[in-house]
Amino acid sequence: MDELVDRFELARNRVDSFFMDLMNGTNQEFVDEAFKVLDLNKADVENKLIRINEEVNPFNPEQMGHNASKKIIYKAILTMMWEDKMADNTSD
Repeated sequence: MDELVDRFELARNRVDSFFMDLMNGTNQEFVDEAFKVLDLNKADVENKLIRINEEVNPFNPEQMGHNASKKIIYKAILTMMWEDKMADNTSD
């Protein structure tokens, strides 16, 4: 059981690191590889994320937690896209 928990924790940490790298523009090699593995166009995805985030979560300098909201929005949208992509790959 401990091994399963350790593997889950490792996966969770990698996913969180990915989202922070994507949002902050850091560790681009890792981010690019994730998009490549899932056969998603990074530029298209980023443009969609930016557009949706601006509509749902407009920037207000006085607002607390803007980046936390942005991370939640990005994570939700990317998770849905990846689930769809993975489902497509398993039906072949």
